[in-house]
Formats: sequence, structure tokens, C-alpha cells
Amino acid sequence: PPPDRRGHQRKGGLRLERNEAGGVSVVAERVPPSVNNMDVLNEYFARFGPVSALQINQNRHEAIVTFARMEHAEEALRWPVLNDPSIGLRPWRAKAGQRAPNEAPALE
Repeated sequence: PPPDRRGHQRKGGLRLERNEAGGVSVVAERVPPSVNNMDVLNEYFARFGPVSALQINQNRHEAIVTFARMEHAEEALRWPVLNDPSIGLRPWRAKAGQRAPNEAPALE
């Protein structure tokens, strides 16, 4: 695919976006209910760097993970989540009018 003109080429051509606080969010998709919880995901993603926010959506089998630093999010994107290739991980994207996940720890 042609290089992304707006930024650096990313895995799959996807680009990470910083939020107002400089943090970067990624979305885990197709997360099995048994592991889609704060304890499991926080422990897993914290190995890449400090997690500033974690939002779980059980109904959509998704979790939004916000890292304090861009490079930690980039590193997380390089590995299968919890060694499970069926779990997707992609950069979080702001949709029109949607606010970025905030830095405050989200309540489940």
C-alpha cells in the first residue's frame, strides 16, 4: 500500500492519534468475555508501559486501552493480545464529534 502521507507508516497503514494529554489509545476487539476485565487487561497491557485509562465494553467485546506514551502503544500493537491471535488490536480513532477517552480511570 502507498505510504500514509499524514504520518509514519504503521502496521496495516493505521496511524496512532494522541489525545489532549498526549496519551495514545488502542482498541482491543473480539475480546473473550473471560478475559475482558480490568484485572486481566491491565496486567497484560502494563507490561508495555503505564496504562493511564482502561475502558471495558462487555457488550461489544471491546476494551479501550490508553497508554501515557506513544511508543508503548506502538509496542503493544506488535504482539497478539494475551497470545490470542483472534483478539484484534488497532489504533483508537476519534469519530466526528467524539471525545477521546479521558485520562481519568474509567469506571466499569
